Amino acid sequence: MATSGKNIKVRRQKMRQRRAESGPAWLRLARRVGLWPAVVTLVFCVAATAVALYGGQSLSYSIGQKIDQPIVARVTFAQEDRAKTKQNKEAARANTPSYYRIDHEFIERICGELTQLYQAARSAETFDQFKQVADKANWTEPRATYEFLHPRGDEGGAQDYKSWVEGLRRNLTREYTALPASEEDREPAAKSSHIMVLGADPGAGDGEAGEPLKVKILDVVEVTNDKNIAGRAIMLAKGFPFAMRATAEDLLTRSLKSAPILVYDQATTLDAMGRAEAEAKPAIVTYEEGKPFVFPREDEEGRDTGLTAEDLALLKLEQKEFEAFLATGSVDANDLRNQRRLAQAGTAGLFVMISIGLFGYVGHYQPRVFQVRTRVIGFAALFLGTLLAARLMNMHPALGNLLPVPVLLATSIISLAYDRRFAVGAMSALALLVVLTVGGTISTFAVLIGGLTVVGIMLDDVRTRTRIITAGFGAGSVMFLTAFAFALVNRQKLPFSITTAAWAGLSALLATMLVQALLPYIERAFKIATSLTLLEWRDANKPLSQLLIREAPGTYNHSLVLGTMAQSAADSIGANGLLTQVGALYHDVGKIYQAEYYAENQEAAINRHDNLEPRMSLLVILSHVKNGLALATEYGLPRILHQFIAEHHGTTMVKYFHHVASEKQPKIASGRHDREVSDTEFRYEGPKPRGKESAILMLCDGVEGAVRAMHEPTAGRIESVVHSVLMDRLQDGQFDDCDITLKDLYRVEESLVKSLCRFYHGRVAYPKAEPKPSGPAEEEESAARPEAKPSGPASEGESASEETGGPRPSRAAAR
Repeated sequence: MATSGKNIKVRRQKMRQRRAESGPAWLRLARRVGLWPAVVTLVFCVAATAVALYGGQSLSYSIGQKIDQPIVARVTFAQEDRAKTKQNKEAARANTPSYYRIDHEFIERICGELTQLYQAARSAETFDQFKQVADKANWTEPRATYEFLHPRGDEGGAQDYKSWVEGLRRNLTREYTALPASEEDREPAAKSSHIMVLGADPGAGDGEAGEPLKVKILDVVEVTNDKNIAGRAIMLAKGFPFAMRATAEDLLTRSLKSAPILVYDQATTLDAMGRAEAEAKPAIVTYEEGKPFVFPREDEEGRDTGLTAEDLALLKLEQKEFEAFLATGSVDANDLRNQRRLAQAGTAGLFVMISIGLFGYVGHYQPRVFQVRTRVIGFAALFLGTLLAARLMNMHPALGNLLPVPVLLATSIISLAYDRRFAVGAMSALALLVVLTVGGTISTFAVLIGGLTVVGIMLDDVRTRTRIITAGFGAGSVMFLTAFAFALVNRQKLPFSITTAAWAGLSALLATMLVQALLPYIERAFKIATSLTLLEWRDANKPLSQLLIREAPGTYNHSLVLGTMAQSAADSIGANGLLTQVGALYHDVGKIYQAEYYAENQEAAINRHDNLEPRMSLLVILSHVKNGLALATEYGLPRILHQFIAEHHGTTMVKYFHHVASEKQPKIASGRHDREVSDTEFRYEGPKPRGKESAILMLCDGVEGAVRAMHEPTAGRIESVVHSVLMDRLQDGQFDDCDITLKDLYRVEESLVKSLCRFYHGRVAYPKAEPKPSGPAEEEESAARPEAKPSGPASEGESASEETGGPRPSRAAAR
C-alpha cells in the first residue's frame, strides 16, 4: 500500500507539471510563479508608487547649472531680501545716536578749585603768602584776584562768592564738551546729527533720572578744539566779577581742555542700537505670477556664471508656495491639482508595468527566487529600499549628487547572488524606476545604466578583494565620461560639467567601497557565497575537510577527483566551475558517519553489508544525504553548497540493493519471483538537481564510479560508459527540474570523457627481468606456491554495472 501511494503521488506530480506547461506563455508564467510571488509583486507596485509620489516634486536644478531662459513664476509669492534687510539693520544701527552722561564729578572738581581760590585769598594775610599758593595751583593774575577777594572775607562776601560758583555749576551742565566722535567704541559709527545726553536736567541731581536730552552735534565742543574751548571759558567766566575774571577764565580753560563734561555711555548706546536693529522692518520683494524671477547670470566678461545658492533658495521657495497654492480651494488650484493627479496616474501606470515586467523577468530567468518566500521578499525589499534611499537622497541637496550609490550597491548584491545577465537586466528595470522616482532625465538613466552594467559584469566572479575596487574604478570611469558628455550636450559650463561628472564617478567608488566593507554581512543577510567565500571553503584546512580526511579518506580522494572533473565540465557550458568544484568537495561529507559502509573506505576483504538485509543496507546508504546536510549546518557550510549534498543523487535508484532484494523473493514454478520489489522504495528522496552545477555533479559521481570499476578503461569503453550513464539519468527524468539543455549535456559528456581518459589512461607494460637459474630446492618451492589471481573480471564488471543496472558485488554496492 505504501508503494502504491508513492506511485500515485508521482503520477499526480507529473500531471501537475504537464498542466503547468500547457496554455499561453503568460498563463504558463503565472502558474510557474505562483500566488505568493504575485502578492509580493502587487505589494511592491503599491509601495514603489507611494515612494515615487511621496513628498511632491523635487527641484531639477543645482548650483552652477546654466539656464538659457529666465524661469517664470507659477504663483505670486514674496520673499525677504536678506541683503537689503541686512543693509536696513546696519542703517538703523548707524542712525542710532550715541548716548552721553554729564560728568558731575568733573564739574564738582572745577567748582571745588574755585572755592579753594576764595579760601586761599581770604586766609592769606599778605599777597606773598597767597602768591605762593597761586603759583602751586597755576592761577594767573593772582594780585588782582587777591585784592578783590581778601577784603570780602566776611559772611556777605562768602555768600556772594558761593552764588557765583553755583551759577557756574548750572552753566557747566549746559556746556557740552566731549572727546572726538572717532573715539566712540561702537560699530558702525554714528551717522546721526545729534546725541542723547543723560542727566542734563539740573533737578535730576546725579543725572540718573529724567528723560535724555537731544543735543545737536554742532552744539558739542570737542576738547581738542582749543579755540572753541577758550571761547566757552570766556562765556562761563562772565558770571564772576571783572576783577577776578582773568583768573577764572584761565582756570576754566585748563579744566575744560583736560577732560570732557560729557562722557560716552557705551552700554546705553549699544542697547539702543540693538533695539533699533530689532525694530528695523525686513525688506520684502514680491514676484508676480507669470513673470520671470530667476535670470541667467553673467560675470563682468559676459560669461554665464550659472545658478547661485540664492537662486536655488528662491526656486525652493517658489516650489513651496506653489504647493501651498495647490492646497487652496481656488478654481485655478483645482485645475492644477487635476493635472497633477493625471500625471501621478501616469507615473503609477508606468510603475505597475515596469514592476510586472521586472518580476516576470525574474520568474523567467531566475525562477528559484520565487521558490522560497524569504528570498522573494528579500529581493523585493532590496529593490524597494533602493527606491526609498534614492528618493530621500534626492530630497536632500547635499546628498542628491550621490544618487547612483544605492543603485550600484543593489547591483553589486544581485551580481554576487546571481549571474551577470540577470543582474544587468533586473537592475536596468530598477534604474528606470529610480529615474521615474526622482524625476530624472535621460542623462540620469544613461549614467546609471553605464555604471550598473560595468559593475554587473565585473562582479560576476569575485575571486580577489581588489576585483571589487577595480569594478568601482571601471564603473566610475564610464559614469564620469557619460555624465561629462551629457553635460556638454546640454551646453553646460566646463566647470559644472566636470563637477557633475566627478560626483558620478565618486558615487561608483563609494558604492564599491561600501560593498567591500559590508561583503561579509551581505553574504550573511542574503545567504549568498561569493567566489572569495568559495575559495576559502576549497582550502583543505577547513575543519570539515579535515574531519573528512581523517574519518573517510577514500571519500575525500573521490571528492577531489569529482571536483576536478566537475569544474572542467561546468566551464565547458558556461556554468559556475568554482561553485561546482567546491560543491563536489563536500557532497559526500555525510559518509563521515559509518564511513566503513561505503566501498571507497572499506578494507580489501571486509564488507559490512554482507551481514545486513538489503533494506537495512539501503537505509545506511541513503542516510549519508541527511547526515551531510546536518554536518553542513553544524560547520556553517554556505547555504548554496547544501544543494550539492541534497541533489547529487536526485531520485535515482540504488540498483544493487534493489537487485539483491528482488533475488531474495521466493520463486514460483516458472522460475520467476513470486512478488516484484518496487523500485520506488529503493530511490533517494531527492530533490532532483535544480541547477546545472548539481546536475553536472550527479553525472560526475555516476561516471567516475563506473569507470573506476572497469578492468581496462580504454577511451572507447570510457566513452560508452559515460554515454550510458548520461542517458540513464536523462531517461529517468533526473534533469527535469533544471535548465540544462541537450546541447549542454553533449558538451558535458565530451568534457567528462576527456577528464576520465586523463585519470584512467592506459599504462605501458614494462618488460620483466629474466629469471635466474634456480636450484632444485627453489624450483620445488616455486612449484608449490599457488598462482595469484587478479581481483579483476568479476569484481570490476559488476562494479561497472552499478550505473547500468546489472548485479553488483557487495563491495561495489556500497557506492
